[in-house]
Amino acid sequence: DQGLRAAQVDASDDFNRKMVGLYDLYDAQCQREGVVDFAELLLRTYELLSRNQPLREHYQERFRHILVDEFQDTNDLQYKWLKLMAGAGNRRPNAVFAVGDD
Repeated sequence: DQGLRAAQVDASDDFNRKMVGLYDLYDAQCQREGVVDFAELLLRTYELLSRNQPLREHYQERFRHILVDEFQDTNDLQYKWLKLMAGAGNRRPNAVFAVGDD
C-alpha cells in the first residue's frame, strides 16, 4: 500500500528481509497464475500514468472533477495516484472533493 516494489523497500533488518522474501514468493506465484490483486492493479496503473505523459494528460482532461469518499481510508499509493490524476503542480489542476470522517 506504500506504492513500492519489493526492490525499493529498505530491507536492512531481519523482519523487513523476511517480509520482502515473502512478498517475492507471493508476487512470483501471481505472475505464474497471471493474476493481480487490487494493490498490484493500483501500482501498475500509477506506474503507467506516471511514466506516460500523453496517457496521463488524456485522463486528467477527461476527469476534471474527482470525488473521493472515505478519504480517511486512503493509503499512500491511493493518495499518490490521486495527486497524479488531480494534476498537482500543473498550471490548471483538476478539482478534488474529498469526504471523510474521523
